[in-house]
Amino acid sequence: MLENKRVKKAIGNNYRPLCFIKNQLLVYRKEKLFLMDITGDKVDELCDFPIIDPRRRFCFCDFGERLSHIYAYCGMEVPGGAVVAFNRGIYFVDAEKRTVTREHDFSIPDMRRPLNFYKIEGVIGFDDMVVYADYSFNAQRKAMNIWGRTGEGEWKIVYTFPAGTIRHVHSIVSDPYRDRVIVLTGDFGDECGIWEVKDNFSSVTCIAGSEQKYRACCARAYPEGLAIVTDSPFDQNYVYLVFDDKNGKPKIKEIARIPGPTVFFSYYKDDMVFATDVEYDEATVKGFYQYFTYRRGPGVQDWYSHLYIGNPKKGFREIIKFKKDIFPMVSLGFGQVAFPTGQVDGRIFLYPTAVKKYNQKLCVLKENGGNWYFESH
Repeated sequence: MLENKRVKKAIGNNYRPLCFIKNQLLVYRKEKLFLMDITGDKVDELCDFPIIDPRRRFCFCDFGERLSHIYAYCGMEVPGGAVVAFNRGIYFVDAEKRTVTREHDFSIPDMRRPLNFYKIEGVIGFDDMVVYADYSFNAQRKAMNIWGRTGEGEWKIVYTFPAGTIRHVHSIVSDPYRDRVIVLTGDFGDECGIWEVKDNFSSVTCIAGSEQKYRACCARAYPEGLAIVTDSPFDQNYVYLVFDDKNGKPKIKEIARIPGPTVFFSYYKDDMVFATDVEYDEATVKGFYQYFTYRRGPGVQDWYSHLYIGNPKKGFREIIKFKKDIFPMVSLGFGQVAFPTGQVDGRIFLYPTAVKKYNQKLCVLKENGGNWYFESH
């Protein structure tokens, strides 16, 4: 690998992590894809990944890319490589041939990306598959689809939420303990819901919802129930455990308070890993002014994105926090932390954006004896 001329020292700046392919991290930087070793010391250029958008001329620098909001968003390992959301569609990245092929176009005109890809695996009653859900502003509350990928790289609709039901889907979580898949939706009133899915999406039932405390993106199934982390810019946010009482009725129990809404998350062994967002006040700031506002939502308690690790049994602890930078939230990004899909032993990779000092820098937490240590590249 050292003889490969495309191998270079990883500088870390603006290497956006997407997912792990075996033990290498697939990253995006300035219209190229790279494979990074898990130490973060070297990257191997994989292939070109050009932007198909007239705004690409603004992406000659990190700030221009941030302003344009066009870059590779998320990925998921699949046999032979990975799928990546980019250019308003999905590409298959062949890790051996070092090529990319566009295999799917988003059906919604204003959709840039799904929040993430999700893997349904080992759940009785379901075929193993990679899925994503339609995600857009959806002002007219049109129907929203969940899509599944076949082994041949074809994407098919596996379920449709009828028009007027939800704004969009936040997450899709496997729950093998109860032979089901959980779908989380938002954003307001009855649109907020926890949906129980059975038998390859033939049965979809809302088991809890209609309040901001059921508005969540981050979730993980445990033997004792479903842990969710709320995503409300308007209310106090919590980690909750949703479980069935002795009569089989869903109950919700507070586990921890957190200082802001959570969108992006990851898993590490038995733990959930997530960070709160610094978001604007969507309820009061409307129209043209939203692109210049620096007013926090009432559910955002300070100017920091707080990163937590934990689970319902041992609780959750804050590991590090990143302060929001001075730029407006809608036009130049919420203060937040993104994570690649997948994990490797002893490390958690993360990518803070719209924050001071570490904005658009690939960072890593290293574990040693149950303690976590932070470094940036």
